Amino acid sequence: MASGTPATGNVAGVALILLIAAVQAPVWAAPAGTAEEALLAEKIESANNEFRKNVMKVLNAVAGEQGLAGVEDFIMVSPWTVGYSPVALLGGVAELPLEELERGRDIVLADFCIPPGSEIPSGTYIMRVKKVGGEWVAELRDLEGRTVLQKRAIVEYGPFDRRLPGRGYDIYSSNAGVRFGAQLREAAFYMDVKLGSGEVAADRCTPEITEELARFRSRVDSAFGSRFKTSGDLLIVTRGDALLIAGVSGNEVVTYLRAPGIAGGIYRASPATGKLAGAAGGELTGEVRDMSAYSKLDAGLIGGILGERLILGYVGQELSSFKVVLPIKKAPELAAMQALPAPAGSAEEAEIEGAGTEAREETAKPAYESAERESGVCGPTAVALLAALPLAVRRLRPGG
Repeated sequence: MASGTPATGNVAGVALILLIAAVQAPVWAAPAGTAEEALLAEKIESANNEFRKNVMKVLNAVAGEQGLAGVEDFIMVSPWTVGYSPVALLGGVAELPLEELERGRDIVLADFCIPPGSEIPSGTYIMRVKKVGGEWVAELRDLEGRTVLQKRAIVEYGPFDRRLPGRGYDIYSSNAGVRFGAQLREAAFYMDVKLGSGEVAADRCTPEITEELARFRSRVDSAFGSRFKTSGDLLIVTRGDALLIAGVSGNEVVTYLRAPGIAGGIYRASPATGKLAGAAGGELTGEVRDMSAYSKLDAGLIGGILGERLILGYVGQELSSFKVVLPIKKAPELAAMQALPAPAGSAEEAEIEGAGTEAREETAKPAYESAERESGVCGPTAVALLAALPLAVRRLRPGG
């Protein structure tokens, strides 16, 4: 990473954010499965906590060198053994009104380690949003202040209860790519980066993060990959409030998943239905998309978290190509029940993200700004609550 002179005025702010990060390790409950599954979850979560603590230090150091007020949270998506892009929400911007953002503000610090031929080279960047001629624009600058990419921003209007970094690896505009940005108080802003092909050159990436990812993957492969005999690279998605580890095992995608509104544990995703069956019972159902039209892209496992939407799927030749989008907004009715899984609503109620959004983005203004934002998911019905109650009681027992 490029070095610079630390901004002394931000030292206190960075120190505070580092202190908060140190004490805010993700909270998780052992899955309601076997003792072996609980031990597996403990190993995965321990590796995740160590990775997040160390990468947060790296990101905060860079933010300080750039005169920024540290980072509040980050999401990292890694679909390959070498390859990642932690995307961090910058401190002090989440509550800004739209009028302030319109004048131009930096909102995200992102570090990309991606294949050659991508829309941008591997490196560390700052994402700024602003309004130009009535249009929201997302601008990506390197640490020397050079603009390397500028395009119309993907905007979802709030207000939102939570301020969250977002990052997805998916099919956008018929190509494998990255969507990243942040959900702020009044709006969420994202931009897409088209990915190239070929092997990621690790020597062009940030060594501190590359080394941390290698350690993280080694521990996860040992605990998860060997247990389920997965083939190919594991998909890793980690954010302060959620963790997803996924691999192809036989004719299905097996995952370790923890997120708001979803009980932590092992789930198996069926390409035929897109439903995720829990090892301890129960089923997660989201918005399912057929991705067979993109199978020749061989993108492999796809996924990420954008706002309060978790994406998981597969695009390639080994399995039927599919994608499922799960809402991860905690329902008030289940808050005291450790956020047990509840059935998603109808297609109209579900928040949608993924292939096909490019068509909506090209519609006439202001449709492009609002089409990406779907209605929030309604709370679970009384039937769903009653169905979840026995599992809730079991999970609240000691050792449950």
